[in-house]
Amino acid sequence: MPRKGSGEEGVKSKQRSKSDKARRSFELNGTYSSKHLRLRAAEAEAKARPRLEAPAQPPKPKKQRST
Repeated sequence: MPRKGSGEEGVKSKQRSKSDKARRSFELNGTYSSKHLRLRAAEAEAKARPRLEAPAQPPKPKKQRST
């Protein structure tokens, strides 16, 4: 008995196999994962954006215990 979606009679399965997905991601990203590329892009964006520093606040006085 033939398997479902085996390509018999010109009917092609719509699901992609794991190797198809791996091949596509390698073509898009090279040896890096998508997650790695997103993290690198976020780091680059954070470096490019100037940081606004908060004004320095004087240290708070320590509370004294009553004896």
